[in-house]
Amino acid sequence: MSQTLSRVRLGLWAAVLVAAVAATILFVVAPPKSGGGIGGGTYALVDQRGDPIDQTMLVGHPSLLFFGYTHCPDVCPTTMGEMAGWFETLGTDVGTLKAYFVTVDPTRDTPEMLNDYVSWVSDRITGVTGDPAQIDRIVKAWAVLAEKVPGASTATTP
Repeated sequence: MSQTLSRVRLGLWAAVLVAAVAATILFVVAPPKSGGGIGGGTYALVDQRGDPIDQTMLVGHPSLLFFGYTHCPDVCPTTMGEMAGWFETLGTDVGTLKAYFVTVDPTRDTPEMLNDYVSWVSDRITGVTGDPAQIDRIVKAWAVLAEKVPGASTATTP
């Protein structure tokens, strides 16, 4: 029984070694492209004050990034409240942590609307919007699923 366990263990270590060598070769032959992958890409957006921001908003500090919309009835306000709670819980340990609420409904979520929405939660959360093409770019860059679904009223929700 002990020899069988030793053989299985040796086989598993050999598989780990083969996977590590294969990953290293893959990295050398086809290194990751800069700006690719989740969050990669470029986009020109504005914050809730109308000030321009881009992908560099996430550089140089840890960040919380939440995609939602101001007409969201439940998940968005709950998550925003949780984010504010995290900041409160961290207190002085928050350091340089920043939080961003990125709308997926730029047609309705103007900078003014976002300012009203994020300011009731926390001054530590920045609202982000832009023209629909730019929002589509950041949504695609972060692999977010967002789509408008016709509702019972004249409004639609992403």
